Amino acid sequence: MIKCNNCGSVLPDNAKFCTNCGAEITAATSTPLKESLESTVESAAKDVKSAVEQTIRAPGGTVRSIPISIILSIVTCGIYGIWWVCQLNREVNEAAGKRDYLGGVAVILLSIVTCSIYFLYWAYKMGTNVESIRQQRGKPGGSSPIIYLVLSFFGLSIVALAIMQSELNDLYLGQ
Repeated sequence: MIKCNNCGSVLPDNAKFCTNCGAEITAATSTPLKESLESTVESAAKDVKSAVEQTIRAPGGTVRSIPISIILSIVTCGIYGIWWVCQLNREVNEAAGKRDYLGGVAVILLSIVTCSIYFLYWAYKMGTNVESIRQQRGKPGGSSPIIYLVLSFFGLSIVALAIMQSELNDLYLGQ
């Protein structure tokens, strides 16, 4: 919506003349709402650019910002989360030395077909792989398989993904 510079009437965005006074509407006419929307879009674009810049490529894989990954998973209604699962699947398996692992897309499809039962198995398996990586690097083991499984079972798989990413970030940065 725009305002007439002559009489102040509110007009549609595509108006060329004021319906109240007949004055010509100039292209420079702008409203606070339009300016606010434009600044919001610019701000969002800067935030996305900043999130991309916070993703660092490390020698063993990608060090991702966990808060940004969670926010992007929520904002994209889970689409980023699916991509995140695929990337974590690849990176954890490669770091553990597994060459015959199931791809991320297959993990997602099997999880859908089995009503998330396969995802519970996958979370447990990723936990065992993370423990294997920790042992290969001489770090003390933990209870990652059980933690990932329990969190996923109770619907907190995004927390399990965040912990998994944190483990990978620590391993990549600790090389």
